[in-house]
Amino acid sequence: MMKIANWLCFGVPIVAGVGMLLASQPKDAPLTLPNGIDFTNRAVGCVGRKLTPAESTTVAQAIDSIGKPPPESLEVKINNKDTTVACKDLADSLRKQLGRRGGIEAETGPRKGRARGTTNPDSRTSTGGDGLNISEDFLARVRANPNGLKHLEGLLVHEVVHKMQDTLTLRNDARREKEAYYVEMCYYDSLGLDDSDPPDPERENARSKWEEMETRESKESRRVQYIGPALTHECYFLFDTTGGAASDSLETYELGDLFHYNYPFSPMRASDAMIFENYFLLPDSHCLGLVCGGVPFMNLARILLLNIYHGEVVGIQGSFDYPGKFFYSITRSYETQHYYVLDTLNQQILTLVDMTGDSVPETIISTYASAFWLGFEPLLTMRGVDAGSHPDYGSGISVNHFDIHLGDCVYPYDGVFFLPDYDGNNQADACLLLPRYEFLIFTPVIQYPLPWEGDISVMLHATWEHDIGVWTTDPLGEILMEPLGMIHMIGGVDAECMLMRPLMAEEFILAVDMQTGEWSSPVQVMSLTPQEVTISLEGPGLLHLRWEAVPGADYYAIYKSNEPFEFPPEPSYFTETNEIILPLADEVKFYRVTAVR
Repeated sequence: MMKIANWLCFGVPIVAGVGMLLASQPKDAPLTLPNGIDFTNRAVGCVGRKLTPAESTTVAQAIDSIGKPPPESLEVKINNKDTTVACKDLADSLRKQLGRRGGIEAETGPRKGRARGTTNPDSRTSTGGDGLNISEDFLARVRANPNGLKHLEGLLVHEVVHKMQDTLTLRNDARREKEAYYVEMCYYDSLGLDDSDPPDPERENARSKWEEMETRESKESRRVQYIGPALTHECYFLFDTTGGAASDSLETYELGDLFHYNYPFSPMRASDAMIFENYFLLPDSHCLGLVCGGVPFMNLARILLLNIYHGEVVGIQGSFDYPGKFFYSITRSYETQHYYVLDTLNQQILTLVDMTGDSVPETIISTYASAFWLGFEPLLTMRGVDAGSHPDYGSGISVNHFDIHLGDCVYPYDGVFFLPDYDGNNQADACLLLPRYEFLIFTPVIQYPLPWEGDISVMLHATWEHDIGVWTTDPLGEILMEPLGMIHMIGGVDAECMLMRPLMAEEFILAVDMQTGEWSSPVQVMSLTPQEVTISLEGPGLLHLRWEAVPGADYYAIYKSNEPFEFPPEPSYFTETNEIILPLADEVKFYRVTAVR
């Protein structure tokens, strides 16, 4: 699971001083969910814990039920294409996820009240880096009422769809959720829940969400943007997409409560925000909302300060206007303690500072970067800024062209425009197109193709520029035993690591990051010999051979002999499935089946 290092990190500045000084500092919520796939360390995203044995058993039961017909398959649309999905394949993917350390966890943080489950795929074909968190409250309800197991099945089917979606779909909030809710609804319908009386609530929720997402996608607009928590309440922007006289507004509500507050911004159009919890210049339990945007018809950028008490805007603390601009995105740097705003009216990034020590940026001190500077032309049409740090180039600002901030999902080989400030003069010195993986630190994984008996190398997905070792281990992955190989990750986060000896069937191996000390969950080396081979008569003169399928096998070779330990070097038959019907021959008494990749 990935962890961001000095990247998209927002929170409380570390202030040296006495306890009273520390206590007086406001705590701000992140501007966006950190762009990692670490489900154990996300500021306002997922906060996972290991499943209890009882919870793990319940999830395993749901996965097993998904894999057993009905339904056998679902006719759906994934990545905007008509697709037939075999439920057995969905179950296999989920089973691997459950068996991987940290692959499926119980959500204990803010999202346990906002979502039944959350999946963050790493855009790889392997399940190794994907994370899936299920609300512990939802798990508790399912365990208390076994009839709710089908709802856990529906949730898992929904979430596994996100593991199958491509980058383009995952970046489209409406499309990715529309596809997942549709598959969930189809699964419920295959169980007959579409005819239940009274209507099944989870099936109805999937239907209504699917219709909502379909409407959102057709409008090609993102109507809602999550901002973060403000003590007891969650904060969102509700954008006016009608183009009429309606207003953008701040929506806040408390988890589990149907009542919500709405604060309209008109005539200001809102775009981005920060929340300062227990703001030190306001009474206890009050938050400061720092909202940026502007008044378009006046060509006026604005930073608006709101006094928020238990979710309700009870006053305006002030505002700062900047003529001839529009602030579309705001971020703050740990390294410089400055704020940076994207002015989309002039396609420039401005540096703002807090001159009064109240954590509110009010003064523009420089143009950090402009799309009209020589060499900075790629910044035209930029739509988001995030403060960060690169291991070689130091602190700077990253730019994206598709959202307010970098999205939730990580695509390691995507390009990021990074604007470093080498000399600390509050002005970017270069516009660098860098692969995203240069900013990521994550737990290494052994990825597909999974290791087989006799392999002398394994494929790794691990942190760029780190030394990664491959070791044998116990089945639980708790003890490192024999070192098998080492590689330095150069040129990307995927590499083939050569081993000192061929792998042996059934042994366990894992990958270790020698810099961080973190290691992956253990992977068992697959045997070339399929398990549970059975043979039976299939009508006159025919034999039916069946065996357990070997994951990753392209086909199977079948050898025949009249001796139990001597077989010819060349196989007699081939099959792409895990069964074959052969003619019965008197001279043949023994068969051997071998998987081939």
